[in-house]
Amino acid sequence: MDGVTDYPFRHITKKYGNPDIMFTEFVSVDGLVREVPRLFQEFRYDAQDHPIVAQIFGTHPENFYRSTVLLCSMGFDGIDINMGCPAKSVEERGGGAGLIQNPLLAKQIIQSVQQAISDYHNGYQSPLFQSLFIPSSSIARPITCSVKTRIGYQHNEVESWILKLLEAQPDRIEIHGRTFTQQYGGKANWEAITQAALLCHQASVSCFGNGDIISFHDAQEKAARYQLDGILIGRASFGNPWVFQASPPDLSWTEKFNVMLEHARFYEHAYPDRFFLPMRKHLGWYVKGHPHAKELREQLYLTNSSQDVAKVLKKFTE
Repeated sequence: MDGVTDYPFRHITKKYGNPDIMFTEFVSVDGLVREVPRLFQEFRYDAQDHPIVAQIFGTHPENFYRSTVLLCSMGFDGIDINMGCPAKSVEERGGGAGLIQNPLLAKQIIQSVQQAISDYHNGYQSPLFQSLFIPSSSIARPITCSVKTRIGYQHNEVESWILKLLEAQPDRIEIHGRTFTQQYGGKANWEAITQAALLCHQASVSCFGNGDIISFHDAQEKAARYQLDGILIGRASFGNPWVFQASPPDLSWTEKFNVMLEHARFYEHAYPDRFFLPMRKHLGWYVKGHPHAKELREQLYLTNSSQDVAKVLKKFTE
């Protein structure tokens, strides 16, 4: 999730939630091949984060190839192709959910990623990797190629869309139960997700479902009911890294505040040259349900450092 699942967010989520698998923010393959330095910060991770999957988007198969070889060199366990983002700036250029309307290009992109993974395993190293002096991972390991998408563009197109993707035999399809035009409104269509899962399993491809999951037990129940190999949790993890636990701890607000402050401090440690502004939204999510959430959120949205955050939190714990 662009602007949310950055390195500090994943660090805190892994420490307190320990999900089975994590994905990076999606990053433009066009930007990667142009060697935009800022973009490589989105791919930082800790050794304990494995398995971790790098998510990328774009429309040029050759740039997917070059980016994939680089990301394999960086030690990722999988490459996830975003074909579901509904952001106007992405979709209007044919990327993200825009690829639902261009299945031939979608198939070519999957094949480019698969070829890059194969070539990496056969010893090919990325010129990008060499020029940027990024530490290389030489450990032989399986690297998956997956696709994150939606059930259709304007309506349920699972039958035709998923079958087109399956022609390229990705290792996994992760499907969000809404169309592009729905954005994030309405309810996720889990019956359509089931339809996708059946098609995937007939082709020996794994299928993960996504949409409106609120807890570990909700995820377990839907995985069993809709015959899925896994469940992705998105928005329910905002300000709630414990959502991935089978038995989330019953924390006091003081304990939650300590994690908030830890998150803010790690953000500053990870990004010493960045403004604090992107951290504020996370702070606002953490205080959901607090008896003085509105007032607390208003003050947190004015902070510019972890020191500021500590001062605000102290006022609400005294």
